[in-house]
Amino acid sequence: MTLATFALAWWWVDRPLPLMKSSVELSLEAGTTPREVAQRWVDAGVDTSPWLLYQWFRLSGQARKIRAGTYAVDMHTSARALLDKMVQGDESLESVRIIEGWTFRQVRAELARSPSLRPATAGWSDAQIMTALGLAGTPAEGQFFPDTYRFSRGVSDLAVLMPLQTDPTVIYGLGESFDGNLRKRDLLADTPFNTYTRRGLPPTPIAMPGWASLRAAVNPAATSALYFVARGDGSSAFSASLADHNRAVNQYQRKSTKGP
Repeated sequence: MTLATFALAWWWVDRPLPLMKSSVELSLEAGTTPREVAQRWVDAGVDTSPWLLYQWFRLSGQARKIRAGTYAVDMHTSARALLDKMVQGDESLESVRIIEGWTFRQVRAELARSPSLRPATAGWSDAQIMTALGLAGTPAEGQFFPDTYRFSRGVSDLAVLMPLQTDPTVIYGLGESFDGNLRKRDLLADTPFNTYTRRGLPPTPIAMPGWASLRAAVNPAATSALYFVARGDGSSAFSASLADHNRAVNQYQRKSTKGP
């Protein structure tokens, strides 16, 4: 590659992609090849060569890191920014708003009106929904906090109603009685901080939050992730589906607990 060709290629990946309309949205399924991804963006309305777009994916070294999801680009999005979106899983999220004072019937009606939610609970009774959420016997009224909830297109309406269910809140609530081994009975031990037994956020922060934590709480990342599991090295693996989460649990937790 000559210096002039390299400079031209560098210029191209950072200039806004020409679009057939003001914005273009595309849903990618798991297993879509990088070449297919490039072609589908062009078919959706990105006015460029699919070969050129594919070559950028390939030469970047990140073509195999493209994630499934729904992505949106506008008139300011470059080829580099497009690839970054797909590699980072920076999805175009939908939202639904639950209004203070609504009954659960009104909440269900609002979820049913959203064309972006998969109606997994259509035809279910309130009791069936609460059972599926692990709250069998609990009345639905008053259990769902009024707020604007963001989600990936195609997620089920049940997922929007899910409790937080994060293990660190359970551990914090157990205090000094926690011995390092989290058991099912611990998840069911009700404390003000247990997000398995109580909906919404804990009453206070757990441990001492740093600046990064505070910034993330005020400006949450736009992501489709619903689950996380500790890798054991101080970082976490995030997943958008229960199936992916279970695979991550098997990889990072269950295997690590097996003896030699």
